[in-house]
Amino acid sequence: MSCNYAYDAWKQMVNKGCYSLSPAPQAEIDVISTIYNEVNQPKI
Repeated sequence: MSCNYAYDAWKQMVNKGCYSLSPAPQAEIDVISTIYNEVNQPKI
């Protein structure tokens, strides 16, 4: 739950101009994506 609050706070700060938002370079995304495994959501 706290990660949701942190994300909401970050979004508010971006919307108010406290932080600039720019896309990450594709090469960086590719490197980081090799670290994590995909999480499959269980069907309800």
